Formats: sequence, structure tokens, C-alpha cells
Amino acid sequence: MARPLSFSPEDKLKIAMMVFWKNGYNETSISALLEAMSINKYSLYQQFGNKESLFIHALEYYDREIFSPLIAPLTQSQNGKQAIDAYLSNFSDQLPLEQAQYGCLLVNTLLAGDALPKVLRDIAKHYTMKLNISLQENFQMAKHNGDLKLEVRDCVGFTLMTIQALLNTRKSHGMKAAQTNTEFFRQTLKNW
Repeated sequence: MARPLSFSPEDKLKIAMMVFWKNGYNETSISALLEAMSINKYSLYQQFGNKESLFIHALEYYDREIFSPLIAPLTQSQNGKQAIDAYLSNFSDQLPLEQAQYGCLLVNTLLAGDALPKVLRDIAKHYTMKLNISLQENFQMAKHNGDLKLEVRDCVGFTLMTIQALLNTRKSHGMKAAQTNTEFFRQTLKNW
């Protein structure tokens, strides 16, 4: 009979996600994970599997607890531009959080390129496509409603690029600069 867990798997998964988010997959050692999670190697492997499996769980947790709630406004409105503005407002509200300085775990995973196993990049790409598709649907809605003068494809690409630039601004210039630039982008978007 298996011993009952003496820890909350969700709590430990959140800690592991933060370690991966801060350091990156390749720069995170098993010993660093064990120390941060305050569990032994047996418990880690028993509950989460190997490092790659733990990272997959961490990506799933990130999507469920951080990314999906962040982009939720994009799925909750019938007005494309209002939904995008609500998403950007939500994005701006997250910038003061400490972890915002680490960027986006999904994008960081994609940027690691071939240094990471393909399965990890594919999972991150799957989650990031939700944002891409949601932006595209909302810009198409705005275009259909006569609220968008520019091309949908251009707006989606520029918005995705701007979001990444805003995360980089948060990391290099601080929260206030990122929030100011996010607000500027929100105002600019109204004139598209």
C-alpha cells in the first residue's frame, strides 16, 4: 500500500513552475527543484516523474492558473476591440507581480529553441496559439463590425510583438515603464 502524500502536489507544482519560470528549463537542476520544493527525489519522481515530465506539468499549471485567466477577456465579449482592450487591461494589472519580470514562461520556452526537447516546445506552442487565435477572432470581429481600419493579420502580428516588447520592458525598465507603454498601446489600438 502506498504511503499517503505529506504535501500538496499543487503547492509543489506551483513552486516548480516558479523555479522553471525564473531560471529556464535547461538552467534548472533537479537539486534546485528538490530544494525549492522541499521534497526528496523519490517523492518528486513518484508524484511528477522526471524533470521533463515535471516541466510539462508546470506548463499545464501555468496555462491553467496564469495564461488562460490572463487571456480570458478575449473570449468573453462580442465586441472585438473591447475584448482586446480588456485583455490589455488585465495584462497591465499583472505587471506589478514579481513573476512578470521573468516574461512569459510559454514564450521563454519557445525562445529556447532546439536547446529544449521538441515535445516541450510543442506544448508551449499549443498554449500560445490560444492567444494568437483569440486575437485573430477579435480583430476579425472588429473588422466585421466596422471598428477596424487596418488588416487583421497585421494587427495580430503587431499586437503579439508589442506584448513581448512590453514583457521585455518590464524586465529591463521596470513595472512603471511597462504599464505606461501598455496604456499607450491601448490608446493607440482605439485608432486602428
